[in-house]
Amino acid sequence: MDLKRFLAWKGVPLSAKSAKAFDGPRWYVATVQKDQVVMLRFQHDDLERSRFVLVNLFPRTDRATEGFSFVGHKLITILEEHTAWRNMAADRGAMLISAPIKRLTGALWDPFEQPMGPKEVIDVRDMKEIEPVQLSATGMNEAFEHIQMCERNADRVAGANDIASGQVLQQNKTLGEVQMATAAAEVRMDMITRRFQEAMEDLAQIRHAIWKRTLASQPEGVEPPDSLMVGLEGRGVAIDQFLPEKKITAGLLDGAFRFKPHGSVETADLNRAQALFGQALQTLPALMQLFPSLAMQMQDPATGRAWMREFCRVFRIQARQAMLGSPAQDLQAALPAMPGMLGLPPGMPPGPPGMPGGAPPMPGPPSPLMPPAAMPGRPQ
Repeated sequence: MDLKRFLAWKGVPLSAKSAKAFDGPRWYVATVQKDQVVMLRFQHDDLERSRFVLVNLFPRTDRATEGFSFVGHKLITILEEHTAWRNMAADRGAMLISAPIKRLTGALWDPFEQPMGPKEVIDVRDMKEIEPVQLSATGMNEAFEHIQMCERNADRVAGANDIASGQVLQQNKTLGEVQMATAAAEVRMDMITRRFQEAMEDLAQIRHAIWKRTLASQPEGVEPPDSLMVGLEGRGVAIDQFLPEKKITAGLLDGAFRFKPHGSVETADLNRAQALFGQALQTLPALMQLFPSLAMQMQDPATGRAWMREFCRVFRIQARQAMLGSPAQDLQAALPAMPGMLGLPPGMPPGPPGMPGGAPPMPGPPSPLMPPAAMPGRPQ
């Protein structure tokens, strides 16, 4: 809001310094006690953005800030139509099951003296004195088809169809028609999911900015939880380098930040994901022959770990840590044995395996000195 114009409208005078400071629309945070209508806090918000996130899954074409309700606008007419046709089908079915009885005028049968029921005996002078009303079941199939049409319309509004929701097809569909219907349903569902993901990304950006400002007000930092430390150690992060005092500071949150909702890139069709993963493995050898540099890249432990991580994700393997290991293991295997790491004095070479440092080498042909190999993989 433009506080300067608001105060001028209320007739509150402002000094020249205050008028310059409050010039133009800005974001403010206000805390109001609703019981007594008292303003507890009113200050400028340096985030320069709203503190709310608009989740608009079904936006309007005429008003961008407004949207349609899924139940109140989208499904309400289908629900009313579905309810009306179910009531008509139920009434017609009740009439067919318990059809009324025709009684000839002057007949002996009295329904109060001889109620109709199992093992009851009814006295009549003519078999035509009592006859059931013959009702036709015409229209029942049409009613059930209309009810199913309402349900299919609700599935389409929700972004699904009979195929995507696992319903049995009642018509003989070809494979191409089934795939086209499934693809159309995926597009409708994907649009709704992405709109929700955008709102969650905005919420994470606001949360990230609030954490940066909170940590900036505490220069000494905040102690991280044990679960975070264990997770970082499992990924091979050099904690002593980035967290020398084992505390999180505002400097660690600097840089580009992008939040991706968990599971936003997942697919609901695991069979298709597994088939695509197998096809990728079959195509990979041909690509490695075409691009020799790719073959060298595949020898990188980080690349192999990425493939194993995708394998565990697609095939839903829970014990991932035992198969993936830790990036720190690759770093330790690539480092050459340095005297300082073995606790030996500088200048003294380490001895052979099983012998103390500085011991004379085992007899045998001399081996040429090889330069230490460069550590493979990406920089840790």
